[in-house]
Amino acid sequence: MTSWTLIGLAAAVVVVVLVWPRLVWLRRTRARHERLAAANGLSAEETAWLWRVARRACPRRPEVAFVRPAVLMTSGPDVDAVMAAQVHDKLFAD
Repeated sequence: MTSWTLIGLAAAVVVVVLVWPRLVWLRRTRARHERLAAANGLSAEETAWLWRVARRACPRRPEVAFVRPAVLMTSGPDVDAVMAAQVHDKLFAD
């Protein structure tokens, strides 16, 4: 093996070791989000919208959007008042 091959192999191992746990966490968090959304009767469009809003508002704990109504009203390009009202009604209806 050449030295460049070893350097490339070492770099690949480092990337996998550093990135893999984050990807696993993201996949599990997204799956939990989708289960919670389905349990609350959200459509696919509402689920995707809530994921984007929740990830912007609470990047480390996006599932908090299911218990804190204020997350739905955060400012940003994805905040649509009509969509926020629909999701709010489904998540926090009495």
